[in-house]
Amino acid sequence: KIVKNSIIVVYQNNYAAIVQLLLNNKSYKCTNFNIYTAIENNSLTYEILTQDFVHKGIIYRLELGEELTTVDLLEVTILKFTLLILGASAIIMFATDLVFLKYLLNPFYQIVNEKINKVNDPIHFNYIPVKTTTTDFLLLDDSISMLMNKIRLSILTEKEFIANVSHELLTPVSILMVRMENLLNEGLTPDLENKIFANLKTLNRLKSVVNSLLMISKIEQHQYNKDDVVSVQDVVTDVVEELDHRLLMKNLTIAVNLQEDFVFKGNSSLFNILITNLVSNAIKYNVQNGQVKISCDSSSTQFELLIADTGMGMTNLKLDKIFDRFERLQPEMEEGHGLGL
Repeated sequence: KIVKNSIIVVYQNNYAAIVQLLLNNKSYKCTNFNIYTAIENNSLTYEILTQDFVHKGIIYRLELGEELTTVDLLEVTILKFTLLILGASAIIMFATDLVFLKYLLNPFYQIVNEKINKVNDPIHFNYIPVKTTTTDFLLLDDSISMLMNKIRLSILTEKEFIANVSHELLTPVSILMVRMENLLNEGLTPDLENKIFANLKTLNRLKSVVNSLLMISKIEQHQYNKDDVVSVQDVVTDVVEELDHRLLMKNLTIAVNLQEDFVFKGNSSLFNILITNLVSNAIKYNVQNGQVKISCDSSSTQFELLIADTGMGMTNLKLDKIFDRFERLQPEMEEGHGLGL
């Protein structure tokens, strides 16, 4: 039953729709204000939105209200939702930037990895350009390829020069050695014979250096056979027999303990030279009455040949230089020219 100036209140899910019918001819503006009402003995506070309108000559006021606690809860919910959206947007933007940068810089990393980090021999450099549409990366790739090509040509020229010089030197050195040996049969005085022997010794060292340079040049240009069947045990046995006489000079003993053999494909001559150089150094730099031990350590993935001696050893500084050409760790010793290892 509706009476004059009465209020009709409808509640649904904490929302209140309040309609007040005004039967007078006064006009009201739309305002917001708070009212208190008691429902089921509970006091509730509402925020009311009012609007006046005329219908069939009668002025009505429409009032829509909502409980303030619901408004506060809605504000908190909107704030949390906004923060969640901002956080999710930041994460998505960060992930997108990472993916985009990785995709964009992938050709750069590929150029650095394949054209610089993995290059051990400029002669066998890979000149195939990396696939990319970025002009700067293409320029970088071309520049690195041009630089590597210059280095390759320089190395090839140097190797060719060493090979030619070594080959040209070998012939006159051999001729001089033959002539010196012939002079020893001429009945010379002991003094002249000693001088000729000294010259022959020097020529032998020179010939050894030339042969070593020729061998290194062939190795670097891969001019050697790689298909020989090499037995580690057989090579070690041959080397020990060849150098057995040198053990007597320092009264050394050698112990070979190869419990199993290891066979591989390679160059038998080069492997023989390698073992000879290692055992020779173990004898040369050993102490009087010392010992040389040759053993092996094998596993499912590799085979290790160990050559140890009782010599003075080497410092870490010397270890960094043992593979440098013409580097002699003990220059006071006459033997050797720094090309063995």
